[in-house]
Amino acid sequence: MKITTCVFPISLGRPLENAEKIKEITEKISGDIYLFPAYALSGVSCGKLPNLPSFKKEEEKAVDVLCEYTEKNDKCIVTSTFSDGNIAIYGGDINKSGKFVFDSKTISVSQSGKDSADIVLIPTAMPSYPCIKNDVSEFCSELSKQKNGVVAVANAGYGESTADDVFRGFCGVFNRGTIVAFSSQDKAETVVSSAEDDKTDGIVYARPKRIADKIPYYTKNDVSIYISELVELQKQAVYSRAKFLGVKKLFVDIGDNSESLLALYVLSKTAEDLGLFPSDVVVFSVSEKTENTVSSFGFTAAPAVSDNMRIRKAEILDLAEKENALFVGILPLSEIAYGNISLLRENVCHYNMNASLPRTVLWDAVKNVFRDDEETLRLAEEFCSVEKNLEIRYDLFDFWLYYFAKHNVGREELKNYALATFDEYDDDMIEASLIRFISSYKKNQEIRSATVEGANFIGFVLPYIPTDADYVI
Repeated sequence: MKITTCVFPISLGRPLENAEKIKEITEKISGDIYLFPAYALSGVSCGKLPNLPSFKKEEEKAVDVLCEYTEKNDKCIVTSTFSDGNIAIYGGDINKSGKFVFDSKTISVSQSGKDSADIVLIPTAMPSYPCIKNDVSEFCSELSKQKNGVVAVANAGYGESTADDVFRGFCGVFNRGTIVAFSSQDKAETVVSSAEDDKTDGIVYARPKRIADKIPYYTKNDVSIYISELVELQKQAVYSRAKFLGVKKLFVDIGDNSESLLALYVLSKTAEDLGLFPSDVVVFSVSEKTENTVSSFGFTAAPAVSDNMRIRKAEILDLAEKENALFVGILPLSEIAYGNISLLRENVCHYNMNASLPRTVLWDAVKNVFRDDEETLRLAEEFCSVEKNLEIRYDLFDFWLYYFAKHNVGREELKNYALATFDEYDDDMIEASLIRFISSYKKNQEIRSATVEGANFIGFVLPYIPTDADYVI
């Protein structure tokens, strides 16, 4: 029996369109059982659409299309839907039990793999924190070894983002601890991994290790893998938003800072995936320092617009609407999570690509992507050095924000954590930074409360402190 796993660019919120894609794939690629990712018919990140009766009907129609298709052949299609959970479609019918017999083999459709079966199929739908591919592969490899049998997996990729909930696409087949087939969706394309259920030759899974000489300035273990994956996720997120909107151009308003350089790199890769020309990426506010980098990518440097930030953003947004463009924001987490409404209004725009990155991580990411470009790397290091030495101390700022705003850690504990973490800063500097953070946090409460985007835009739920409360954090 041939198991075919597949990941394809899912059309978000369009079940019937995705059903036709699934039919086309099963027609072109041989197999008996076809495993597609969870929510392959709708996209897992389609917001509240699954609650709408009209959407439920369309998803049901899409399942009916696949039922009708399997009635005419001997193929079995496995996925998961919002209405029915894990399903197997074969012989013109739907099996919702999570377990069935196909070609005399017991098949289990499960996220945990706890059921006893000859073959375990895992349609995953997991937020793609860096290197999730390695974690899932490790799990599947170990599970197939424990069960002394076959485990297959498919995890959704491109097309699965409306914000920062991005997915890393991959699919594979594992047998008795060996990877017998595996493919990763590094571009917006359909990838397939197929293997007969009795195939046992392949490679034994081993978690990738950092290649030390690739990033000489970074000495901590294994970070290059995570940094590279983070940049890939940024690219996928912008791609998904642009693809969903059907835009023909990408706009970005940059400055002389590290987040702008990273944005330029991400947009260059996104344009490739979208099939756009480099000149379809339009860059505003190009300075003498950044003009060479903009030119090297082949981007279009836009004519000058207003020096007033609010007027400039409004002018660019108007132009983006006229030219069917996605206007990309560039602010990192350490600025956007604070919930400053003016920054949100002026910089988030249609999509903010760096909103989930602390500036300290962003510094490593921008140096990594330009490590083979001597001129731009020099500029990146210059920007990073200036930003690190600014009075606000972004690395400390990220630290306070994360442990206080994300985990509600109190003042003294915050200080002790920082003293144990930052050898490069003396006690007075850490104390001064903490005082600055607490003061700023209290004063900005009214601003943070004025917009639903704010911190919630990137998943922060900030502790509430009334603006007139003299509360000791």
